[in-house]
Amino acid sequence: MSLNTEEKIGLSAGLVFAALAIGAGLLSTKLLPSLNSKPAAVASASAATEQFVLGDLHMVLADGKVTITGRVADEASKNRILKPARLLWGPDHIVDQITVDATAPAFWWAARPIEIFARLKQLSAFDLKLADTGIHFSGVAGNAKLAEGIKLGASNWFKPGSAVTGNVTVTDDAQLAVWNDGVLLNESIEFATGSADVSANSHERLKEIATFLVEDGRVVRIVGHTDNTGDAAANKTLSLQRAESVRMILIQNGVKGTQLIAVGMGQEQPIADNNTETGRQKNRRIELAN
Repeated sequence: MSLNTEEKIGLSAGLVFAALAIGAGLLSTKLLPSLNSKPAAVASASAATEQFVLGDLHMVLADGKVTITGRVADEASKNRILKPARLLWGPDHIVDQITVDATAPAFWWAARPIEIFARLKQLSAFDLKLADTGIHFSGVAGNAKLAEGIKLGASNWFKPGSAVTGNVTVTDDAQLAVWNDGVLLNESIEFATGSADVSANSHERLKEIATFLVEDGRVVRIVGHTDNTGDAAANKTLSLQRAESVRMILIQNGVKGTQLIAVGMGQEQPIADNNTETGRQKNRRIELAN
């Protein structure tokens, strides 16, 4: 097999962990909660009534940090907010100001926090406030399509049909634009040059992702991708080998093998411009998708 440019420079493959679409038919951004998706259960009382409740929560992304304030009924409820937030933005970028108060309203949302936060992570800044009076949301998106999808989604993620105040500003910036409707995580997973061996530097992050998959239980496809440099057939083979390597590490860290399906797509599905190095780097990735 001849090595393409990505192997010669020591590929740092992007790991894109794609979530179950929160729904269909919303400008193809899939931002609405699915009719079959599991609600974000927090309290058994809410589960019994299946009545969606907004709760008391305020999230602000500014200067690269997400500050989360509000009140929740117990530690379990707090963890249901903090765990996915820390997985997506990183623990060093989360400022926890959540208070545990037994009298606080339990939140019961139409979509899971991990799926909602993944949509919010596509914004460069946002301010989300949930209260019994309604939802206030503002943010900055990289294109009009994403902005419209976020606005429509905000009225359905938590309590479907809720009125939302605020506005999403559009900043035409390719770096802020959504490149994959189902993105959940976008990681830099390193491989040894010209091989499918995952670098030891990436094992710790894969452990964190494995912990999420063990708790979440969803079945995902691990899909390998390359840029268009070199031989197409060789790229497809390498992409599958790397997907299989990631699958094995996740299994070694407790994920059931039945949850993971490895697929190699090679250069067939680019998400960025292969004519630039930045674009080629984005295209060299592994996706975990439903």
